[in-house]
Order: sequence, then C-alpha cells, then structure tokens
Amino acid sequence: MKMVRRAFAIGAAVLVLAACNPRFEDGASLQVTAASGGILLQWPAAVEYDEGQTIAQYRIDVDGAEVARLGGTARSCQLTKVAAGTHTVQVTAYDSNGDWSGTVVPAGTLSATVSGPTLDASDATPGCVASGATDPTAIAAAWTTINATLPAHGSTANTSNCTPGTTTQAYRTAALDKVNAYRALSGVGPTTESATYTAQAQNTALLMAANGQISHNPPSTWACYTADGATGASTSNLGYTGTSSPPTTTTDGIKQYVVDGSGYDLHRRWVLCPGTTQMGFGKAVGFVSPWYFQMDTLKVIPSTSFPAGQSRDGFIAWPNPGVVPVNLATGGLLDVFTFMAPNGRSVTDAVVTISSSNGIPVTADSVTKSNGYCGPGMYYFPSRAPQAGETWTFTVSGLKNADNSSYTAMWTTTFQTM
Repeated sequence: MKMVRRAFAIGAAVLVLAACNPRFEDGASLQVTAASGGILLQWPAAVEYDEGQTIAQYRIDVDGAEVARLGGTARSCQLTKVAAGTHTVQVTAYDSNGDWSGTVVPAGTLSATVSGPTLDASDATPGCVASGATDPTAIAAAWTTINATLPAHGSTANTSNCTPGTTTQAYRTAALDKVNAYRALSGVGPTTESATYTAQAQNTALLMAANGQISHNPPSTWACYTADGATGASTSNLGYTGTSSPPTTTTDGIKQYVVDGSGYDLHRRWVLCPGTTQMGFGKAVGFVSPWYFQMDTLKVIPSTSFPAGQSRDGFIAWPNPGVVPVNLATGGLLDVFTFMAPNGRSVTDAVVTISSSNGIPVTADSVTKSNGYCGPGMYYFPSRAPQAGETWTFTVSGLKNADNSSYTAMWTTTFQTM
C-alpha cells in the first residue's frame, strides 16, 4: 500500500495526516426503496484518495454481518431473504489495494434501517444481488462488439432467377455476436444460429429484395414467392436500406431492430427474448427502380417465451440496469425504453416512474403496453436524454403475478462515458 503521510510541527504538537482509505463524500447517504416486498439499496460512488488506486468493491452488511461483495461500478442491489423486523444495513468500500473505508469514521460507512420481511424471506442468510451489468470489462467488450463494422455479407441471392443463395459465415457470426452482446447487457442468455432458420431467412430476404418492400404477410403474387419465404416473413424481424446506387457496405440490421424506429420496441423484444435460443440470418440485395434495396431478415420465431427465472434481474429492461456508456449507445439506442416481464405476469396496471441523481426531472412518456411479443411488456419515451454522470432510478409499480397479486420492479441505470 502506498501510504501518504505528512507530519507538521504545530508548537509542541505533531499532526499526522493519512490519505489512504476510500470514503464517501460529505452528505452522501444510503437510499432505501421498499415496495411490494422488495428492498432496493442505492448509494453514490465512494472516493479514492490514494494515487493509482480505484474503488474495487462495495461491501454490504446486515446487522453487522457481511452478506455481499459487489464490483466497484455497482451503485445498487436488491436485498434478498430479509427476515421480519427492523435491520441495520451498511455499505462500505474497498479500493484496489484492499484498503477499507470502514476504518474511516464516519465518512467511510453509509447506514440505513430497513424493515423485513422481503417476499423471499427464509432462515437463510440475507444477500444483496447487484442490479444489472456492472463489470466494466464485460460492458466495454459488449459495446465494442455492438459498434463493430459488420464484414461483407457476400450474399449470392439473385432476384433475376429467384435463387436465394447464401451469405458468408463471417457475416453471420458477427451478426450473431451483436445479438448476444445486446442480450448479455440485458441479462439474457446467448442464442445460436440454426442452419434451418438461416436458410428460411435467406428465402425471405430474397422475396423482399425482389419486390422492393417488406411485409410480414406477402401475397403469393409477389415475385420470387415461395411458401418458405412467406413463412419466414411472418416469423422474422424485417429491415431494409434503400440507396440510389449499388450498396458497398453491409448494413447493421441488428442495430436497426434494437433501435426500432418503426415498431418502437417490438423488434427489440424479439432480439432480447430469453426463449429464442436459435435464430437465422438472411441478406439479399435487389433493384426495384429507382432504388437498390439491401434486405435484412432475422428469424426469431417459433419461440415466444420468457419463462420466470430466465433473466438476470427478474425482468428485462432497455437500456439495461447497471452501467450504460452514453458515448457508445448512439444512433437512437437511447430514444425508446423497454420493460419486459416474464410470461404469466401482467403490465396492464403498471406505472413507470423515473428519478435522477442530479435532480433534473425526467418522466416516462407515451407508455404503450402489450401482452405478447415474448411476454407482457411496454415501451415508453424518456422526457429528456440521459447525461453522463447521472443515475436514473426506475420503478415499475402495479405489476401483477399470475395469482393477481401486485409487485414492483426497481432498478438503477448509471450513464457514463467509457
């Protein structure tokens, strides 16, 4: 440990200053949000005063006993298995050299009182589960993948003789990597490519390219119509880009679906759907005067399920809980927000509220709900764009379980630059 010690003689006394352990800023507090049997803890970042060190971990104690250690980027966690009664919760920090803020009195410890029980109360030791994506290495890797340029698709589809052709394996692998990067940030397991689905997606891409338009229900009178292509059209995300000259780059259809400027979030929900464990990828280019159309298809159905327990946070939200780099999430990725609940739940009576750490008001506007599209969910528009350095707290109240009991989902998203 690098210790910075300075001694100053003041008359006959000697004052020793030690700047080594992390601590919290003056006025910092531990915020507790309790609703429908859940307890969410939120805290500001600790400050590291030792040169070359960073905040590496946050420690959570309940009634004097450690129950969790979270990464240095964590700013919230959900308390679990809290028994009935009143309990004292404390949050402290460790730096990368192992120095603990708990030895700094009083600035090294944030404390609050919580009341149990939580819905999952038991005789087991309490815990605190971090909300969202917080590992900076994993987050940076995911966004590197998301923003990478796709390799040439190399589609051999031919609209003149209605040959569906193929695309390059390099293109399909890169597209799959992008899908899985979005899923990882959102707390959903990876999907894989199905050769059968990709063949169908390619037939669908040919069908769309040959006609210069997209439809989930193409008529049999369309050029290059096949039953396989039509089936793919009704079970795939569809997108296109039109240019006045032959396209020379590969468009990022996956980002188009996540941005979702037309369906707002329905295409995004298929990309993130936990039950979609296999997908297929298609690309085709066609000319229908006066435009060249680069058609993109992503086969996502038959799976339509979001079983409980198949997401990191118990729900799916975009932007993801945890950390979101505003300098990388560009091109419309933060224009529309999404919330998805598991199958069997209901969002009919749900209400979304948002608060910001910087005190600037923000609301969830034009909330639109739907049951289907991989389970119940909703999309909404934030009343303003997030700023680097602020944390938004999201609360979705009025959710219903299958037995019609109410519950609340809570999480935080910290917007920063990376």
